[in-house]
Amino acid sequence: MQRFWLFICILVAFATASCEKDLSYVLDDEMAISTNNNFSQPIRDGITKPTQSQTSTCPPSADAANLYTLDINVIAKQLMGNQSPEVVIPETYQQEALRLLTAVYNATDLTARDSVVSQFAIHDCTATAQYEFFMGADASKPWVQNLKNNISPTGNSTIDNLINQHNVSFSYTSFLMAFTGTANSNICMNNLLQTLNGIDGISYTECNPVMGDGNRITVQPNYGYTDITYSYGFGDCQAGCIGRWNWTFRVYPDCTVEHLGSSGTPIN
Repeated sequence: MQRFWLFICILVAFATASCEKDLSYVLDDEMAISTNNNFSQPIRDGITKPTQSQTSTCPPSADAANLYTLDINVIAKQLMGNQSPEVVIPETYQQEALRLLTAVYNATDLTARDSVVSQFAIHDCTATAQYEFFMGADASKPWVQNLKNNISPTGNSTIDNLINQHNVSFSYTSFLMAFTGTANSNICMNNLLQTLNGIDGISYTECNPVMGDGNRITVQPNYGYTDITYSYGFGDCQAGCIGRWNWTFRVYPDCTVEHLGSSGTPIN
């Protein structure tokens, strides 16, 4: 009986060791792919790579960069999330946004790619409409008076830095008794408003909401891949699109692209 149990233990130990070896091989292989493509996180165990592979590298594409000039910053802000307090979007996030857009753009063997790139030419509707804000400030402050009268420098180092280095502009509106500010698309608005709210003399800041709706491009980063969804909105989008059809792609570190599927309201 002792020999029987010894035999069972040996079998269990051998099976466990074999499984661990196979698993580590898979993870090492995936991590090598990630490392070679400057991707910081390994692909999770259990993720199945797609059978279709458009490219094993991510070559720069001037066509994609020109096509998605405004969308790059929209995607970069989503990738950035709450991970950085920077007012100006760091270049690393912009590069990753371009990589994702380029990967789908290059996936010419996928029918869904033609739908989002060529047929419906989807761009994010917020790309040109989300960079305006309102700011209330104490008129008794000398720097506020200077800003109101377009005197530069204003005497407030943070405001002067935003104007001179980041091209943030301010104009005073008498009717609102407040400033209207505008910023370039490479500005992270939430971080900009937090910076302004920390200045002595500013009573409030508020982002000017985007009016209407339309097409969208959204990303969902995960370990070892990022899902990117192109959304086509239709039907009275000025008041909020009645219908919406979505195409979702999964982009891996080596720029392999998988079309996960499409769903939503059928396009008329």
